[in-house]
Amino acid sequence: MKWMMRLYVIVFIALLAVGGVLVLVLPQHDFSENENRVLEEVKAPSVETYFNGEFQEKFETAVSDQFPLRDVWTGISSGIRSLMGLHDAGGVYLGKDHYYFEKKLNKDVPVSQYNKNIGILKRYMGEHPDTQVMFVPSPASILSDKLPLSAALYDMDTMYQTAEQTLGDAFIDVRDALKELAGRTQIFYRTDHHWTTKGAYAAYQVYVEKIGQAKDQAVDKSASSAVTDPAAGTASFSDITDSFFGTTYSKALEWNAVPDTIEQMEDAVPSDVKVTINGKTPGSVYVPDKLKTKDKYAYFFGGNYADVTIENPGCENDRELVIFKDSFANCFVPMLIRSYRKITMIDLRYETRPIRAVMKEHPNATSLVLYEISNFATSSEVARMGM
Repeated sequence: MKWMMRLYVIVFIALLAVGGVLVLVLPQHDFSENENRVLEEVKAPSVETYFNGEFQEKFETAVSDQFPLRDVWTGISSGIRSLMGLHDAGGVYLGKDHYYFEKKLNKDVPVSQYNKNIGILKRYMGEHPDTQVMFVPSPASILSDKLPLSAALYDMDTMYQTAEQTLGDAFIDVRDALKELAGRTQIFYRTDHHWTTKGAYAAYQVYVEKIGQAKDQAVDKSASSAVTDPAAGTASFSDITDSFFGTTYSKALEWNAVPDTIEQMEDAVPSDVKVTINGKTPGSVYVPDKLKTKDKYAYFFGGNYADVTIENPGCENDRELVIFKDSFANCFVPMLIRSYRKITMIDLRYETRPIRAVMKEHPNATSLVLYEISNFATSSEVARMGM
């Protein structure tokens, strides 16, 4: 084992030295499809950026982003670490059964920012009392049996306790429902940080029971693809792709990774639904063209936008819902469409308007705040809900 560690260090240092030189002479890339993000480019410093530290801060990130054959070396490094018995690589835990989990520690999920956001949310609820809050647990906390031994995680349970104590009956805890379903089907993707459509459906059942709405039932067409709830009947799901490699896989790039299957709930979306993006652009609940890209989860609504409005003219009631969300809501919202005349999704990462101004446009709407809990805890954009 010692000689493997020495060899790993020697090879790693050699690659860094050669790669560091090549970064300065090879063409640069501005986007990584594999990681679905914009890459930092190496730029010459100015006097101002050098002395204020901006150049040094961005240079390290740029060298990492522009490293030659970066994806190849990431995969090789993950494979070597796995052979050495090291079960984390690239910021993810290499779990059992080909699961990859984001490695989030207490330092990555600051309690101070979380408590601040909870306070802002509480004040928002003072102005809009008909509000429900659902925090999606981190996958590793529900699938702890898939984690490597002694894998450390941030203190999510304390955050849930804070939410329950502060928000009271408005808070919806979906952990038990997800844990129960995890014993029967896949509720989080192996290669991605999102929940599966079946995982989202388990949360949907808890939500509609909480607010007292009747659950919509889809026709059971395949027992193997069905999720059964005694109170809700049986919902059916159809596969839309079986070749999804998500964001957590992209940080490890192991050669033996197993692709995920993405499903959609059958009969969830009426044919006459109208979707509008940012107030003017025609959109769609499902975007099949996204299945041809790396970011296949964007099949749901095409991705994330500041403002998405879904109108269901055939709805038998006039209920309206405004959802403040991250991307976990994208596969959840289609299940709600038949229950509301109008749904507006607001993504605070892109919405620049004060939320008081937004809500004046929806005076009769109820609200749902739906975030993965660590995303909510680290979000600075939640402050806009207090404006």
